[in-house]
Amino acid sequence: MTLPKVSVVLLVYCCLVFGVQAQVLEVKYFPTAVSKDDKRVEYVIGLLELALEKTLQSDGPFKMIPISGMNIIRAAHWLRKDEHVNVIWATPSLEREASLLPIRVPIRKGLLGYRVFLIRQQDAEKFSSIRTLDELRKLNVGQGQVWNDVKVFRANGFNVVKG
Repeated sequence: MTLPKVSVVLLVYCCLVFGVQAQVLEVKYFPTAVSKDDKRVEYVIGLLELALEKTLQSDGPFKMIPISGMNIIRAAHWLRKDEHVNVIWATPSLEREASLLPIRVPIRKGLLGYRVFLIRQQDAEKFSSIRTLDELRKLNVGQGQVWNDVKVFRANGFNVVKG
């Protein structure tokens, strides 16, 4: 057998033994559901999967890998370092916009821009008597530790308690 024929036979043999597969894109995403009953991220994950399915022919297969056990600040940190996660979705901030590559698609069509106050039932009477913004500012606003709204409330004169 000549060298070119040996090369072709060896190549065919390797393909049969080891298989020829397209590179699978690993989509390591955050946030994820925190329990089996948590449905908050299903829509966004479905939207991401649909977009990737539309590119199967041009870009090949993908595998969705949920990454949990962190908050959005940590996830953004790992995304910047190109470790652990390669896709996140979060409300925009100046820092995230400057340090990451934003894909400007209004995933929830602006729904996150709406705010609803949640109060304890026993405080309903107190809140029903509030008529001005200055009266409202006398109360504490509870917010998540890493929520962007903390800065907004503080900039507007509210006392914020972070949880």
